[in-house]
Amino acid sequence: MSLHYVVRTFPQLSESFVQREVTELVRRGQPLTVWNLIPAEPDAAVALSPEVQACVRDLPGGRGLVGAAVRKALAHPVRFARAVAWCARWAVAERDPRHLAAVPYAAFLARRIPADAHVHAHFANTPTTVAMALSILGGQTVSFTGHAKDLFAVTSPAFLADKVARSTFAAVESEYSVSRVQPMVAPADAEKVIAVRNGLAAPPQVTRAPEDGLILAVARLVPKKGLPTLLRAVALLHERGLAARLEIIGGGPQEDELRELALELGLLGVVHLAGPRPRAEVDAALGRAQVFALPCRREDDGDEDNLPLAILEAMQLGIPVVTTAIAGIPEAVIDGRSGLIVEPDDPAALADALDRLLGDVALRDQLVAGARDVIAERFDLETNVGELVRRFGATA
Repeated sequence: MSLHYVVRTFPQLSESFVQREVTELVRRGQPLTVWNLIPAEPDAAVALSPEVQACVRDLPGGRGLVGAAVRKALAHPVRFARAVAWCARWAVAERDPRHLAAVPYAAFLARRIPADAHVHAHFANTPTTVAMALSILGGQTVSFTGHAKDLFAVTSPAFLADKVARSTFAAVESEYSVSRVQPMVAPADAEKVIAVRNGLAAPPQVTRAPEDGLILAVARLVPKKGLPTLLRAVALLHERGLAARLEIIGGGPQEDELRELALELGLLGVVHLAGPRPRAEVDAALGRAQVFALPCRREDDGDEDNLPLAILEAMQLGIPVVTTAIAGIPEAVIDGRSGLIVEPDDPAALADALDRLLGDVALRDQLVAGARDVIAERFDLETNVGELVRRFGATA
């Protein structure tokens, strides 16, 4: 079976779960091509192995896409009209003309992906829209993986239901997401929605040398990560006389707000906003951290994390975790067994949990042991990618 992935950009620093999945498919000898709607930055592509890099293809922009659309319209006018009609229908319904842009991308791909191939898209928004338009043009079977914002905030329930109906299956990252997505789709399509958790490969070679009082967060600087709550919790720890420090790795639109809040709370020299860092530097920071904290929250528009990969990576490396029971997080972080759970937007509760962990070696050791058991049970990369391969094969 010829397998083709449609993604927005590969690789992306914040989407290492896609890179792990693709790497595992390549390791298994799966014939695979990854199609980038937008080319990756050159320095990001360097992080790929030669075997994975050889699978990646970039779509052109501008005239290359227009020419592909014109050729497809002339060669297969009926199919082309159906694809345009489908995209136009949703452009009108969603009041977003950008959905029509899927047609030239799909036309370009239709000349390069055989009709008997299977196409899998990552993220339920633009990449899946392109994959659906491609299926209308070329007849390929299609599936997709939805993650978080693309499922819960960006794609309307009606549009998502149509995409599931046109798919052989729709994977999501947690049982929680299954419970949210299934009610949006037609009853006949509910069984197509399946949980395939992000898998973790063998952990990197990280030397654990925890620094007393060092709390680490790795996240995009966006409201749903709850980072202002974390800063306020650290300020409370300092009011209690605890010499805790906080390092946050990641970039995003909240950076200025977080810097201003750190200044307002008197945390200069205590909070370090490190910005986005290369993988090796993230691993080094994980090695130094005594505790990992990420107090995720649900936004007013419904956007929320599904199950942040950074939490799983910390658990895998033996760092005790404090987080919240948002979305699929409790499927990994079981309060008192594999981490500590607090309520979102509650700095005092978060400060109490951090205080407990920083001061109790036995509790840290207990949670680390429990976390490793959960990772082995539920988040094995080979097992979870194997489920995808089984599903892909069922479409052949």
